[in-house]
Amino acid sequence: MPYTFRSVINLLMGEVMQGNVALSAFRRLLSHFSGQVI
Repeated sequence: MPYTFRSVINLLMGEVMQGNVALSAFRRLLSHFSGQVI
């Protein structure tokens, strides 16, 4: 049980680290497009 919890935490941390980069890029792209459209 504890090892699965630890692996889940590690996986979640990895997703957050990659997600922050992807989310910031996506948000920048979205704001760029919404700025052009509106």
